Amino acid sequence: MDSNELADNPFTSENGRSRFSFRDSGEEIQSKVECCGHKTCHLDRYNLISSVKPFTSRPYTLYKVIVTTADIHGAGTSAQIYITLKGEWGSSTRQKLRKSKTILKESRLHLFPGSTHTFSVVSPDLGALQSVFIEHDSLRKSDSWLLESVQVLHPLTKKRYMFICNHWFSLYKEDGLIARELFGIRSAKTSKL
Repeated sequence: MDSNELADNPFTSENGRSRFSFRDSGEEIQSKVECCGHKTCHLDRYNLISSVKPFTSRPYTLYKVIVTTADIHGAGTSAQIYITLKGEWGSSTRQKLRKSKTILKESRLHLFPGSTHTFSVVSPDLGALQSVFIEHDSLRKSDSWLLESVQVLHPLTKKRYMFICNHWFSLYKEDGLIARELFGIRSAKTSKL
């Protein structure tokens, strides 16, 4: 490099050395100093990174979700229902409740008054469940839905979480909400799932 190129380069000083060096200009590069008798120092950042335990993600869990519609006239819906589980270790993704494809080929889910349906929700283990967020996507008056309760069964801990609702999911009834967060009233061990 000639002197003109060195002068034009913003990363070098006038004598050709890097401006962003932590070394004194008169200091020579020395071989690595051993601080504890090993060839690599225990304080070396590469050794610190390699000694960190790898992150292990939580195992996926297949939660059973039992949804009960109230038993009064007009309480059912054919709207798409979505659920998000919230626990002490985080939240699941928003998931659409779907019926098993092997039973019926019809795409719409129908929740009739007084009916109870069981769904599966896949999520990393959330620990003890604290709440569920339920919503539906319909704006029609005919899809007003009166949800009685939601139960969630945790297959690993054998606990049953109960979430009582007894509110309408409708723009036209009660308070006009189509999404609600339900908080658990109890959890109990179940003998069988």
